[in-house]
Amino acid sequence: MQPPASTFTRGEKGRLRNPINHLLEVASLVAEATQGKNPKVIIAALLHDAIEDQEVPRGLIAQEFGEEVAALVEEVTDDKSLEKHQRKRKQVETANKKSDDAKRIKLADKTSNLRAIAIRQFDDGLMVFLCYHLSSTAARQPAPRLPCPSP
Repeated sequence: MQPPASTFTRGEKGRLRNPINHLLEVASLVAEATQGKNPKVIIAALLHDAIEDQEVPRGLIAQEFGEEVAALVEEVTDDKSLEKHQRKRKQVETANKKSDDAKRIKLADKTSNLRAIAIRQFDDGLMVFLCYHLSSTAARQPAPRLPCPSP
């Protein structure tokens, strides 16, 4: 069963992506890195984009999950009022000042983002291969039922 379109967000290049997969992957990476010894850090990893992307109030996170989780989520939250290049520069400049738990979450976040980019590039390359190398070799027409660009 396909989730409703409203559960997807536009990622890079306007492609739809399901953000829950990213959140679960970040939490899983943090759980693995910490051997599951600090559930609050894993919860913060699961919520790491809540303030930044979903505009969840910090106070609500504190109320539901505790001050330690809220503080950690806040620590890894980027200031969306800044331009993208300014946010990225600030990430670099402040990385060494973050707590060890925040560093783990940020590293897991970056790892998940890089994996998604690699998968998208692989999928794009695979689609090109399927469209043009497995299609009719005589006419070089796109393979049926594949979202191939016109030749």
